[in-house]
Amino acid sequence: MADDEKEIKRKKQVKRMTKIISKAWSIPNSEPFQEWTKHPSQPAGEPLDLTSVGQALDNGRYPHGRSGWETFANDIGGVYTWHILSKDKHSTAAKAHGREVQKLLGKVDPHLAELASKSEPKLPATNNDSAPNKSATTAPGLSKKRKAESSNSDLSVPKKKHVHGSPEKTLTLSQREQKGLDMLGVHLEECGGLRSQANTFRCKAIQRPGSDKFDIVYFSTEGKRFRSMIEVSRFLNLSPDDKSKRKSNTSSVRINSSRPQGHREIEAEKKKLRRELEKLVKAHSKASKSLDEIRNSLRGDTVH
Repeated sequence: MADDEKEIKRKKQVKRMTKIISKAWSIPNSEPFQEWTKHPSQPAGEPLDLTSVGQALDNGRYPHGRSGWETFANDIGGVYTWHILSKDKHSTAAKAHGREVQKLLGKVDPHLAELASKSEPKLPATNNDSAPNKSATTAPGLSKKRKAESSNSDLSVPKKKHVHGSPEKTLTLSQREQKGLDMLGVHLEECGGLRSQANTFRCKAIQRPGSDKFDIVYFSTEGKRFRSMIEVSRFLNLSPDDKSKRKSNTSSVRINSSRPQGHREIEAEKKKLRRELEKLVKAHSKASKSLDEIRNSLRGDTVH
């Protein structure tokens, strides 16, 4: 019985972490943080993008409990602090996105938000692991003391510690596409829709020319193409605010579930109602004329 309760809590933690990754992914202009394009792979390195954080979650990097949450906060915070410390072209956006993610972590525990803001990411391991280079193992902008500490920690930690995070290239196309649909379901649920709505879309992983990176695109049943989960939610007329509205108006939603939800459907319904109204007006006009004729006829008969 205790094992069952522990498993339920573990699944709940994984679900909350998945939602945080999905929300971070859905922030406008988050492409630079979804997948780090400056290196072809991440063998035995710390997660430096949202994709690798999601893979680490799938591979059990974050155990149940406080230690798992702290590792998760450090990893996802490092996605943004890396760009901030590097002072690259994405540093300004990284600050804004990092604050949003810290707010999400703060809802779980304020300590996690603080931990994410102070995370110090490391570069992925290179082919020169036998002779570590301080400048290659720590983010630019760190002090000499921090660089030395980071370098020493790399030497003291055995490589087996990173077996949880497998390289992205080991995923098959079908696994990438299934993961894309799972993330879409979580995103639609966060926007006030249903997770099952993702099943009406088809996901396709497309490899970038001359690169190990993949782009995830979605297709509707009509063949319409969507480049991101945000485009899908917009197509379904969903937004993050819809979730709270949906909770507060559950009864009204059930009663009016048969009503059209999309903008096009609403416009079509309006046109249909206008046509029905015109028909009723014409019918009323004809009935009035007929009634007037009958009255005039009866008056004529009475006079005679």
